Amino acid sequence: MLFRSVLQQSALTLALLYDTPLEHSPYYQSDRVRDWALAGVRFWAGIQHADGAFDEYYPWEHGYIPTSFSLFAAAEACRLLGCEDDRVVQACRRAARYLARNEEREALNQEAASIPGLYAAHLLTGEAWIGDAATAKFERFVQRQSPDGFFAEYGGADLGYLSTTLDFLLEYARLSGDDRVWPIADKIVDFCSYFVHQDGSVGGQYGSRNTEYFLLSPLCLLADRSPIARAMLGRLRTGKHGALAFYGAFDDRYLSHNMLHSLLRAVRYAPGGDEVGEDLLPCDSEHERYFEDAGLLSINQRGAHLVCGLSKGGVMRLFSAGREIFSDYGYRLEDAHGTPSASSWLRADALRGGAQGTYRVEGAFAEVPRQRVTPLKHMGLRLLARAWGKRLIPLLKKRLIFVDRIGPGRYARQIRMDRGMLHIEDELTLERGARRAYSADKFSLRHVASSKYYAADELVERPPLQWQGTGAHRLVRQVDLCEGRVQVIEESV
Repeated sequence: MLFRSVLQQSALTLALLYDTPLEHSPYYQSDRVRDWALAGVRFWAGIQHADGAFDEYYPWEHGYIPTSFSLFAAAEACRLLGCEDDRVVQACRRAARYLARNEEREALNQEAASIPGLYAAHLLTGEAWIGDAATAKFERFVQRQSPDGFFAEYGGADLGYLSTTLDFLLEYARLSGDDRVWPIADKIVDFCSYFVHQDGSVGGQYGSRNTEYFLLSPLCLLADRSPIARAMLGRLRTGKHGALAFYGAFDDRYLSHNMLHSLLRAVRYAPGGDEVGEDLLPCDSEHERYFEDAGLLSINQRGAHLVCGLSKGGVMRLFSAGREIFSDYGYRLEDAHGTPSASSWLRADALRGGAQGTYRVEGAFAEVPRQRVTPLKHMGLRLLARAWGKRLIPLLKKRLIFVDRIGPGRYARQIRMDRGMLHIEDELTLERGARRAYSADKFSLRHVASSKYYAADELVERPPLQWQGTGAHRLVRQVDLCEGRVQVIEESV
């Protein structure tokens, strides 16, 4: 069964429902709910591999993410419910040993999850070596924080997964009392505050993994000590496209992962009084901030807030008067065989940067072959998984996520905001017989399960381009900062 170990995080959700006195809750102190939660952790213990690992997508995977996320949920559920089942405790011990011996280096939210998981297992078992392993992981982990404040997700900054990292670091602080977490959390929150939008939405295609949610539980823990976190919490809760909307910004199955128990923890940690406070967010006040390491730009001019991902070909979102008025997701190419290429792709060889007021990015299109699923491939994957175990994961990531193929073209984008206008100058060079070029829609070609979902933006039709065959093309546009009206200044073929 897919996600069978990750789904057992629902045991913590049930344990929190059992233990949290929500108004009119039929779950609070219900013996049936407690039994269901305990059944979940016992099932979790029964599907563990001998080395302590668990499977996520396919049998014999021995994955890091299902082990790190599910250990935290299982150990915390046991602690909340007073479960001393020896089989479950032994499973937590084996999972802790697996995590202590392994490390995740590409998706750092997964490594962050292992830290409170280990410490919760230490509190459950009383074994000092597990607590020492959690502290050692934390000390190594924090060395990987970018000067901009983020922890990388597949080579860049992503808001949704960064909120997950923040959540787990603060859970470690709550469990361990380690005060070294707070300045690290403050840097994360300062960075993230620039990408909360006027309507309460957050993130999007300019992030490395395209997510558009932000977990509220860490902001609730920080609200009493951080005015910025309190302001973020207020906007995310009350904005039209805030929490109520972005809990629909991922596949429903993620409610059975960490999303729902995070929401319940937010209820438990919620600060008293006025969460909004008097502090303004960057989207409300004049500023110009370029995060060079992340390749992300945030500008507020004349009340309009622009967020641009130079690290992803210059994709952008523009907000004014509390609503999104313009967005651009770059370009796609299609070769003679129908294989797509994208300008909105994290590429190490892209050139980006700028001076005050003007920013530019240029690079090659990334070719992203479509992956066709067949019964034969499915059977082959199972056989390879049985033979190779966790060694198969890096190969699949390279094929599905870390695509590094050059497409049949190059692009350059330059932007500036001046006198109430956003100026966008695009240059495309189509090579090797590209069949056509077209404006990209919202969703990335990159495989990220948590950012693949239907949204109304899919109904928006992008203006057609009559660009075909080899050659250079240029498009210059102006976007009004008040209404989002677009005027084409120059279009040449």
